Amino acid sequence: MKVEKTNNNRSLTVAQIEFCDQLKRSDRTGQALWWPQVAANEPAPDCVVFIKEICRFAVMFPPEQYSVEGGDWYCHDADGKTPVSDLIEAAWQAAGQVRLAIKGVLGRGAYTIPVIIFNDMGPDAGIMEAAQGRGVRVFFGQDEVVQRLVNLPDEEQLQPWLGSRNIQKEVAMLSRTSTLEAETPEQAFLEIGGGRLVIQHVDVVNVYINAGADAGASLLGVQGW
Repeated sequence: MKVEKTNNNRSLTVAQIEFCDQLKRSDRTGQALWWPQVAANEPAPDCVVFIKEICRFAVMFPPEQYSVEGGDWYCHDADGKTPVSDLIEAAWQAAGQVRLAIKGVLGRGAYTIPVIIFNDMGPDAGIMEAAQGRGVRVFFGQDEVVQRLVNLPDEEQLQPWLGSRNIQKEVAMLSRTSTLEAETPEQAFLEIGGGRLVIQHVDVVNVYINAGADAGASLLGVQGW
């Protein structure tokens, strides 16, 4: 399986490198994209894995060990136990942004399964309980991760139309940093009293010159410079 990154200067963690190695060794056809580009200021997964004719998976790798106690999430690290936000909700929102990004640009449905991989810890009863009924799949450890991903979708969730060409298009779209910038209005108006006006990176500029109430407005069109 092919693995790509949107930022080649950004380093992977040890757990993420191991995940990449499993993807590359897999005999499954597909692609994986690290740090997909979604709408500005919206959450994104660490990686999106596309497995041909199976499904898309929005994967998150929490960096430490975690627990859920009384409905509250905690991170356990060298400094002790620190309250953190709900990782299940974060994974759900990140997968939703991938789906919206693909649908918004390519105009088609893009069912995406959110996955959290807790690489350095065994099963936690509190986390498993917190994930029940919320649509986010939780893995503990990285044994046979690719096959575990393949086994996640039920028959109704499988996407046999997710072929190599569609995967390439979606990976390319999620790799473009400018894909989901706010849309530019179709028309914009500017009044200037004098001086120089420079407009760059447009295809067509229509300039209406108002010669006065009696003469009306004339149009000067400039294209393709």
